[in-house]
Amino acid sequence: MKLNRKIALICLLGLAACRGTQNGSTEGAEPNAPQYFSDAASAASQARQDLIAVLKADKDIHMNIDATALETAREDNGIEALTVDFEALMRQDTLGASPAATSAGRSYIPFVAEGRVIATASIRKDDKGFSISALGNDQISKDLQVVRAATQNTGVISVYEVPNLNALIYEVNQDGKTVYFTEYRNLFSLQEGTSWGRIAPILQKDAIAFQQKYGELIKKERLVK
Repeated sequence: MKLNRKIALICLLGLAACRGTQNGSTEGAEPNAPQYFSDAASAASQARQDLIAVLKADKDIHMNIDATALETAREDNGIEALTVDFEALMRQDTLGASPAATSAGRSYIPFVAEGRVIATASIRKDDKGFSISALGNDQISKDLQVVRAATQNTGVISVYEVPNLNALIYEVNQDGKTVYFTEYRNLFSLQEGTSWGRIAPILQKDAIAFQQKYGELIKKERLVK
């Protein structure tokens, strides 16, 4: 049982990157090359099947995921992930109406059943196509469930990830308006939207404090590498 559990865990962490290449073919592929798909929907469908297989491999592995519900779940619209520009965040003159950010090159795909977010998978896109980069993310799943409920699931959601601060900011574009949701430092609620203008100064203050405390150390480590 312990061996099976270990194997299942290894599969969970590396399954997305240990199969073949384009359209599932393994001919001529590198041993650890990711499997590429022509579209995000195909990658998401495979990710759901992979996650089901892992959960079935050992009943003790559940990851707070309802395996039965996952089997009937559908892939919902992808949630684009963006990375906030940490340097820009620290500059006073860059706190506009929305975050200064760049695409993280991936999206979170929610698997939904009966209005519930059962699980998520991360799908990456590069010049070769779409691939599975991660299976399951309990925090993202729980957050999306709350944000979707707060907005009655009628808006387009994106998630901003702030380096060094462990902050997730959900942006929802709904009826021509943009609203932000976060639980950062428990100062805000995912159940109630707010503006970027309220969140940004707090993130900026923390970003500056982080840089003052760890900036030189990080710079030295980069130089050593």
